Amino acid sequence: MSECQCMKPPFYYLDFESTSLGEDVTDEVNYTEVTIETCKSCGAKWVRYFFEHPLLGHSGTWYRGLITEEMASYVRADNAITLIESLEWYFRGGSFYKSDGERCCGKIGSK
Repeated sequence: MSECQCMKPPFYYLDFESTSLGEDVTDEVNYTEVTIETCKSCGAKWVRYFFEHPLLGHSGTWYRGLITEEMASYVRADNAITLIESLEWYFRGGSFYKSDGERCCGKIGSK
């Protein structure tokens, strides 16, 4: 059996059902958007955290972490980064990283 497309970058937004969790208001510098995305093919749930600084080019940054149903029940916009950092691994990408997605782990660097 082959691995689902949701596990291999690049990711395509139409492959997911997206539910907005709103903006991370603790981030006063960047525009942020936090969503729970459910893969239409396999049903896997992902938390996605996206931000960009409106005045800086190439600042688009996103993180996508695979989560359980239980995690999906308590994740909010203001705790999404902490949850992603606690995962064994996650994907990161965007114009800041010049990447369509790469697997990484650990603490997310300063914004």
